[in-house]
Amino acid sequence: MKPSQNVLAWAALALLALLVMASLIGPIRNAKGEDNLYVHQAAAFLKGRLDIPRHYHDAAVFEGRYYVPFPPAPAVLMLPLVATLGVHRTNPVLVGLAIGVFSGWLLWRLLRRLGVEQGAIPWLLIGYFFGTVYWSCLTMGAGVWFTAHLVSTAALLGAIDEALGRKRGLLMGLYLGVSFLSRQLTALLAPFFVALLLEGEGASWQARLRRLAGFAASCAVLGGAYLAFNWARFGNPFDSGYKYLLLGGHLLERFIQFGLFHPRYVLFNAFYLFVQGFHVIFEGSRVLTIQGMDPWGTSLIAASPFLLASFVARWKRPLLWAAWASILLCMVPQLFYYNNGWWQINGQRFAMDFLPLLIVLTALGVPRVQGAVWKGAIAYAVALNALALVIVPWLAAG
Repeated sequence: MKPSQNVLAWAALALLALLVMASLIGPIRNAKGEDNLYVHQAAAFLKGRLDIPRHYHDAAVFEGRYYVPFPPAPAVLMLPLVATLGVHRTNPVLVGLAIGVFSGWLLWRLLRRLGVEQGAIPWLLIGYFFGTVYWSCLTMGAGVWFTAHLVSTAALLGAIDEALGRKRGLLMGLYLGVSFLSRQLTALLAPFFVALLLEGEGASWQARLRRLAGFAASCAVLGGAYLAFNWARFGNPFDSGYKYLLLGGHLLERFIQFGLFHPRYVLFNAFYLFVQGFHVIFEGSRVLTIQGMDPWGTSLIAASPFLLASFVARWKRPLLWAAWASILLCMVPQLFYYNNGWWQINGQRFAMDFLPLLIVLTALGVPRVQGAVWKGAIAYAVALNALALVIVPWLAAG
């Protein structure tokens, strides 16, 4: 890429960042700490309690007490803010934006570690943050679910960056443990990190095994802490509290009939993960007006087609196989789950659990795809997000 084209790509990244900032003005203004369960969990921790004072949306009810059923890492992250500002003045959307900026730096660094061509880096940053469901998660960052995704993906990017760099097993395990303590299924990405530690080019087998032992130790400590957390709340280390949610509507019907996991959910979830197109919902019989976007989301292929470059990635065979095996391990339980991530806009938010690894494979695949094709696919994905997150809400409000 010519130097002038590289400058233009970075300029486009900066302009898109400003567009995203503009799209977050409303959510930042309207966000309240009271609307985010992690803020309440942090406040409870500060009071020496595990339960929260009353029921909020998506809280679990167990033996007359109210609990946050989601893993606690984002709440721990928010402890200093809640201690300083209090519940009301802690703004989860601003927290998510700060995490997004940190994640941008991490992705830039790991792409450099991968040896990605300099001119491709700004395009891949644009694709990851503005051409996927990541932008949607930032916009809806007031919700507990999206905070979890933002923290989890930042930790995964940190783990991959460390795995491609100094390979300190303890730190890699800490990063993956934080991701797990935000989104449990990310633990299934562990085979990829084990493969990187064992590959360890230039290191003796003794050094590789020491790194692996450190990785396992960190994971075990944080995993054990989560089991203890569950046991202290629900009397069972393997009970996360999800079954104590006060569900309603179609989710309650599904749960009553088939439970949290069942093969009957696979077809619906697979269609929305791989096939479902961009879908604007209209209402009104005589004057058709825009109501908004399909809350079940848009498929990965329809919303972010540039990710298909991952299928032609070239890497050391054990690492490539481990990466795809880890992604599949993470994806399969999602297909059996009673909920595909609803509510979500123009994407599949559960894909955030493996998106950091998928963007690595995409970065390794784009050199084998014609530049105009993969860059055009990124431009299309960004335009679709802008339509879904900026233009459609404006039309619906009008």
